[in-house]
Amino acid sequence: MVDILKPSSGRKKDPFKWVISGVNGVGKTTLCTQMPKPLFIDLEGGTGYLDVNRLEAKTYADVLDIFNQIKEKDHEYKTVVLDSLDWFETIMEESIVAEAAQKKMGIEDIADIPNFRGYSLSQSKMKSFLNLCSEVVQTGVNIALICHTAPKEITSDPLIPAHQKWVLKLREKNAGKVKEWCDFLFFATYDRGIEVKGEFFNKQTTAKEKGERVMYTSGVDKFDAKSRVPLLNEDGEPVLPLKWDAFKETYIKAIETKEEAA
Repeated sequence: MVDILKPSSGRKKDPFKWVISGVNGVGKTTLCTQMPKPLFIDLEGGTGYLDVNRLEAKTYADVLDIFNQIKEKDHEYKTVVLDSLDWFETIMEESIVAEAAQKKMGIEDIADIPNFRGYSLSQSKMKSFLNLCSEVVQTGVNIALICHTAPKEITSDPLIPAHQKWVLKLREKNAGKVKEWCDFLFFATYDRGIEVKGEFFNKQTTAKEKGERVMYTSGVDKFDAKSRVPLLNEDGEPVLPLKWDAFKETYIKAIETKEEAA
């Protein structure tokens, strides 16, 4: 029985539940190598050029087995990185299709499973996986899920004109579960900025081809991003260098400021 007269207090110092998304090639995987003692679960073969500890998983069952071992065994890892979450969703749904195909002829895709049950199973399995991730976090290990993004046309907000937004490359309801689960969802990209050439009537302004690698800590109408603690740079903007130390220092500062204000 829960005793309402004996609540806990203060900030819980649990490990982080991270999701890092963003443009291709910006350095999402490289960022995760900077996290404390990482173990990579490589589903796409994308860590071969990095000097990291990795396990290559081929199936949905492989991933679950690895996470259960991390939860139950003694080890030195402080961070588990899944590369990538959208590929995990793919192999998870392949397992759903394979199981359904054994029971009924003609099922080759999740859409072939009657009564939309395939999509329901996808949501249920994603929820179970995120619960497993939370159990790993409770053992003192950070979780970092790398996810690709895809453009989506947004027309549902009556206060904002129709526009394109970069969202997690997952089924919409699965993406919603992931966004609810994580503590931090960052969008990594290039800070292209503006380059000015010429003067007076010859002045031309163009976007830089590539600028510094950054991560946005709060969402705008162009991409998904969030943080349970406001993370701002020195100019008060929700954007940081794409480096683990930049996150850590800003996070500690934000927590100290919040505690002083209280």
